[in-house]
Amino acid sequence: MENRKNFLKNLIKECKLDGILIYSSWNDAGCGLAFTGIIPIFFNYYFISKDSEVFLELDYLIEDLKNKTNVNVLPLKEDLPGESLKDLLKRCKKVGIIGNAPWRHFENLKIELVDLNDEVNNFVNVKDKKEIDKIKKVAQETLSCLKLLRNFIVPGKTRKDIADFLKLKLLEKGDALAFPTCVTSGEKIKETTASFPTDKKILKRDIVVVDAGLVKDGFYSDCTRMYFLNFPEAELNYNKLVKAHLKVISKVKPGIFVKDVLKFYNEELKKEGLPYETLEKEDLGHSIGFMLHEIPLLCQEKYLDFKLKDDMIITLEPEIVFDYYRLRVEDMILVKDKSEILTGA
Repeated sequence: MENRKNFLKNLIKECKLDGILIYSSWNDAGCGLAFTGIIPIFFNYYFISKDSEVFLELDYLIEDLKNKTNVNVLPLKEDLPGESLKDLLKRCKKVGIIGNAPWRHFENLKIELVDLNDEVNNFVNVKDKKEIDKIKKVAQETLSCLKLLRNFIVPGKTRKDIADFLKLKLLEKGDALAFPTCVTSGEKIKETTASFPTDKKILKRDIVVVDAGLVKDGFYSDCTRMYFLNFPEAELNYNKLVKAHLKVISKVKPGIFVKDVLKFYNEELKKEGLPYETLEKEDLGHSIGFMLHEIPLLCQEKYLDFKLKDDMIITLEPEIVFDYYRLRVEDMILVKDKSEILTGA
């Protein structure tokens, strides 16, 4: 936490700011959680300058926040948040903004605002031990729910049936869904492996792909699994994809470039006799933890030379295309000298 606060102070100096304001809400706590360790009940602001820090909290929640922090807490007017911000920043000329704050809160402020979200996203992708432990837990909870689908997915169930069942199981384990659960089957898999569920029924011979994630204690998970009903050819190719996927994960470690991960997939898919040339290159994964999608985004052009770091958590989600279907698997990986699959087994 202190390293992250020092990072903010360096940003203040480098960008010649009077301070940095971080917005956090109960359903979008990522940035606030990373820098303060606190998830707000509704929403709040955290302001840090080179020599001080303060929270702006809804007046009736101040005592609750004071029990969680040693930082000074000032009242925030729920109906007039802009007035509270104006009072806090009255001596400022240039302030950095982090988080998805409603811009109407700032419409009457006569100061220069600098969006720092990209800079922050590039920094918070390394997690400490406590954070890793919590992300491991939410990853395992998600996987345990996806395993339940092995017996639930049968001919006659609809995509919505599957999504509704999974949603109930996920919410028994966590606080919220990380994103709307995707369930795709049948001919739709020719086009995509991630679509919103419909009333389309699962067939006697079918492929079903489910992409789901959970939020627990402010931390995110993301995992994709496929299920096969009387479709041995596709299942065989899926098993080959998983084998290549696991080989790539065994090569992932701190110091390799994002472009190396892409190279590894091309090599391993080719070894398995799979159509490596169809690999969805610009949607191969992302960093994850405080937010669903953190930087780097694998393997977008601008991140190809990004070096993976020790204690980053990323998703790897290779997708390849055949004549009549697509195949995809997604796991969460803790980057170490011997990387760990958080959604494994």
